[in-house]
Amino acid sequence: METKTFTLNELNPAKYNPRTISDEALISLSNSMEVFGYLQPIVVNIRDEKNIIVGGHQRVKALEKNGLKKIECIVVDFDETMEKAANVALNSGQISGEFVPEKLDILLSELKVDFKEFDELRFDTLGEDFKFDCEEKVSTDSAHEGDSDSSDDNYSVLVICQDAQEQIGTAEQLKELGFNLKITG
Repeated sequence: METKTFTLNELNPAKYNPRTISDEALISLSNSMEVFGYLQPIVVNIRDEKNIIVGGHQRVKALEKNGLKKIECIVVDFDETMEKAANVALNSGQISGEFVPEKLDILLSELKVDFKEFDELRFDTLGEDFKFDCEEKVSTDSAHEGDSDSSDDNYSVLVICQDAQEQIGTAEQLKELGFNLKITG
């Protein structure tokens, strides 16, 4: 792996970059980089001395916001097709890991108590995708409306729990009552 130090002014954003960041998320990213330091290097394509950012566009914005002038980057020498493919690969949720909701919730509960920067880094929003909604969602096949004896009727209930432990307990109770469950995160 080759690295090189660049001034931020020497780096050029990829015009095709499909990612963006909200102002609120940029503030959190900037705060994160102040708290933890520079943990994930910027990737720069040095082909033809263009210095195109392949990965790290949002981090460059955060570094600028934090007043940094120079940064060490990983350098690659890719043709344009490989550069674009690397950009997608570096940002793809399809080839990265995912949170295990129960473990994330436990970890976030611990951090909320022990980590003073919890709120400013928006850690409290990480588990939102894994919450269950207590609102009942009932749907029936219109061909069987009013025919409660039909075995083809499908009903669903969506439940939001406050944390992973409540989710597990609720799921166990519903299973004991004979319900078929589909738990999603």
